[in-house]
Amino acid sequence: MVLQISNQELLAPYLQVPIAAPLLDINFGFARARVLDTAIELKLFTHIAGGAHTCSALATVASCNAQALQALLDALVGLELLQRKREAYSLSALAAVYLVEGQPGYIGSHLSAVMEQWDTWGNLTEVMRTGKKKLRRDWGSPEGREQDPGMFTHLFPLVFPAAWQAASQLDTELQGRVLDVCAGSGAWSIATALRHPQVEIIARDEPGLLPDLHEQVSRFGLQERILLQPTQLELRSLPSESFSLVIVGHVCRFKGARKSQALLRECYRLLQPGGKLLLADIMPNDERTGPAAALMIGLSLFLNSQEGGVFTTTQFHTWLRATGFEQIKELRIGPLPLLLASR
Repeated sequence: MVLQISNQELLAPYLQVPIAAPLLDINFGFARARVLDTAIELKLFTHIAGGAHTCSALATVASCNAQALQALLDALVGLELLQRKREAYSLSALAAVYLVEGQPGYIGSHLSAVMEQWDTWGNLTEVMRTGKKKLRRDWGSPEGREQDPGMFTHLFPLVFPAAWQAASQLDTELQGRVLDVCAGSGAWSIATALRHPQVEIIARDEPGLLPDLHEQVSRFGLQERILLQPTQLELRSLPSESFSLVIVGHVCRFKGARKSQALLRECYRLLQPGGKLLLADIMPNDERTGPAAALMIGLSLFLNSQEGGVFTTTQFHTWLRATGFEQIKELRIGPLPLLLASR
């Protein structure tokens, strides 16, 4: 049967269009995030690793309703975080590495910290209309950073692989003292110390974050070479030209443009002639059309800080040259852009 032209035109908006699956995927993303967060809160991955493999056993150790828990476990299988064989559940490789408490790669506390933004994102429409933000805490302030260790110090497994590769790009004969401006999890300091055993590192951060940092440094036996320093001791109190390398790892996007430029000027002062600045951050392309993750992080920073934002490599180049850096080399570790600037 041949359809009349009018019928073909009627059908075209439904049959000759892109499928809507990507929109549905975005729309339902909140549910997947909540499933993961609930599983972490109930310690399901840790319980399974500990030997509770059936719904009944998990309901007992997690103090859950078995019928309700069965639906959650099915969803986790669908998300490929769990595997099921008859009545027994086991962990996927991803869950075994990152979601079991006590494992070196555990990031559950970071994922839970991300979910604490839930109510903040719920106000997105109001913020767009009024421009007024309701900050739970300002990630760009010392107080906000100190109060949110899940966002800043519990990221070691995520940051260390890139830091390890970046440290290999530094001069093999790196000597002297290194400054890690906001050390966070310690990944940049530890990677640099392990790759360059002849350097001494000062790792700075807010006083409330230093215990977590000390624990990570101690795990690697680097207490003698990585010295922790609270940010209460201002950078300007450190002597000029006293460091061969300054690390600014994932700092600028939280501080915003104004404070980042001031920080870069201070880093330049602290570097010895010929010293290098290693700058790592989330950077969108110059047209701000991607990567998608960088653009979403930019919106997150708008909602969760007073001045934070994501900046392009061109913006960073401009700031560095205005500060006095002349040789600026752009590196890429996987999707992560890095800048290595020489004084």
